[in-house]
Amino acid sequence: MSLKTKVIVGNITNLSDARYCAGMGVDLLSFPVGDSSNQISLATFLEISEWVAGPSYAIEMTNDVDQNLLQKVTELEVIEYVRVKAADVSILATLRNKKVIVDVNASEWGEQKDAILNMNPAFLVWHSSSAGFENAIEANHLVPVLFSLNAVPNSYDDFTSWPMAGIALSGTAEDKPGQKDYEALADILELLEAD
Repeated sequence: MSLKTKVIVGNITNLSDARYCAGMGVDLLSFPVGDSSNQISLATFLEISEWVAGPSYAIEMTNDVDQNLLQKVTELEVIEYVRVKAADVSILATLRNKKVIVDVNASEWGEQKDAILNMNPAFLVWHSSSAGFENAIEANHLVPVLFSLNAVPNSYDDFTSWPMAGIALSGTAEDKPGQKDYEALADILELLEAD
């Protein structure tokens, strides 16, 4: 299956989301790896990656990540991207051989634009209301922008006509292991299925 635009799904914390998204043709999956309750361990990510084929993988990181984890991420070939918030770009100085995805709030773009662009990101995941497109359009001329969708737009044309590289979605927790409601993801991904 293929989709009509590039799609990244972040906050993947379980095999169910990863397999569903891969089956729907999602291009990139990003996993929050770390020690907090809303993150998964690097070992769990590696187990999931062995069961899923197709998408590229990103690891979501924050400034409080330990150096040992940074070193392991740098060494693992299965991880193609590192995804950080604009405020956390300083951790990228220690990473090598990884492409960068930066989450940007529209309000941060003006003050952090130069620091973000200095990281040579492969993508920006843009967080704002659909009313604030001007900065996103400007940014998309510099770096491919994936617009973050938190709700299903009124129609397919509402987001496929946007001058962006694609969209970004978020996974959710399982109801219980192996049991999951995909309605939020399915509503958007089914609209994007190529004929």
